[in-house]
Amino acid sequence: MNKKMIVVSVIAVVIVALVIGVFAMSAGAPKTDTQTLLTINGKGYTVDEFNKYAAIKSEANGDITKARNMTSGDKETMLNDYMQEKMYLASAEKKGITAPSGEVDNYKSEYASKSATLSGYGVTEEDYISYKENDYKINELKNNFSNYYELPSEYYNQFVAGYSGDELKSYAFRIMSFNYEAPKEDSGDVEASGETSVSGETEATTNESGEEEKEDKSKEAVLAKAQNIREQLVNSGDFEALAKENGSYRIAFKGSAYTLVNGDLEYAVYPVLESKIGNAELYEKFKALNVGEITEVVDDAENNMLYLAKLENVEDGFVGEAETEVKQILLSQYQETLIANENTYDINMTALRLFYFE
Repeated sequence: MNKKMIVVSVIAVVIVALVIGVFAMSAGAPKTDTQTLLTINGKGYTVDEFNKYAAIKSEANGDITKARNMTSGDKETMLNDYMQEKMYLASAEKKGITAPSGEVDNYKSEYASKSATLSGYGVTEEDYISYKENDYKINELKNNFSNYYELPSEYYNQFVAGYSGDELKSYAFRIMSFNYEAPKEDSGDVEASGETSVSGETEATTNESGEEEKEDKSKEAVLAKAQNIREQLVNSGDFEALAKENGSYRIAFKGSAYTLVNGDLEYAVYPVLESKIGNAELYEKFKALNVGEITEVVDDAENNMLYLAKLENVEDGFVGEAETEVKQILLSQYQETLIANENTYDINMTALRLFYFE
């Protein structure tokens, strides 16, 4: 994999499922126990516990009967999820994460509404409450991982060592986007006569007097608007203020999550800059900017969007907010490794074989 693509791929997929082969097989793993599938930090998880887990998961997905009709592929997928969740649970409990006690009554109410179904699969109210509490702990750790773990310095140093010269830069920038409607073919008499015409779309807005106005959302009208705003920006207009007033929100990757932005200040180290900008043509035009300059309007016809970008600042090295963000991205990449490294685990192959072929 090209080094410039390492973090880009992390942005696209930051969670890698733990598969059975990831787990080391301990020489001390039980040889005759046919019920304990997995042991983590000395705590065993049985086939019966897994079956209850599968029933709750399947019921939540809309068809509890799948818990008893799993193919070998279904079993492998469900078991991988189960193993991964138990690993996260072990780490969550090490970090002192607990479920809110006030939710127990809600869990009881949930179980009461499902008890007729779940009880037929051996799932008791106690089982369900335990599942929900554990699910809370797991999700709290996954969703707020950086609150509990820091990226090991050796991982970060190894990443930085792969870059040099102009690649060791940190950028601050803003992007404004404008959505336009693709022209639609008219139907009716014109279509029946074999002729085709196209028309732009309009979007209803309300003025200060409360009267409805129609905003022309055709590509031509929105392009004229974007070019007018660019002229204002070149003449010292406030990028963020104009974006909030005239632009469209877009989804951007910030740190370890996605968020909506519109003219907000964003940061990126060079290796993730292209992914952060998100459009190849805009990226190429952005690279040619000096600090303080603004790109020409870029048309993303595939997504019916127009873009403007402004380079606010460039610094040598991976520094500031840009460095903080790439560390969050890398932490997401190494998340599974950190969880696996701090727990001991065994898989009972005897029980596993019986489980797959029962």
